[in-house]
Parts: sequence; structure tokens; C-alpha cells
Amino acid sequence: MTELHELSALEQAALGWLWAHCGRLIPIPGFKSVRQVEENVAALDWGPLDEEQMEAIDTLLAGE
Repeated sequence: MTELHELSALEQAALGWLWAHCGRLIPIPGFKSVRQVEENVAALDWGPLDEEQMEAIDTLLAGE
């Protein structure tokens, strides 16, 4: 399992969360620079977050 802190950018984690949230969704992020394109493409390497990662996020958001 990839730990959330291993993702190199918050944007990559957010794209992974969106991707995992709905199996029929493929996020199409915007960009304003080459760096942002590279970060967005790098998120594809991680794919959607797995169930354990999603549960960790839910726990953090719930304040548990």
C-alpha cells in the first residue's frame, strides 16, 4: 500500500481520492504550467487510492 505521505503532491492525493471515490470517474485536472501537467501525470502512476487509504482519510476528516 502506498502511504498517503509518499505521494509527492497534495494534488496527486486529491486526484487519487477522486478516482477512488467513484469507479466510473476519471478526473481531468486543469493546469497552468508544465510542472502541473507533470504532477497530474504522476498521479496516474499511483492510481486510485485503495480502501485502506480511503478509510484513513475518512478517519482524519471525522476527527477520530
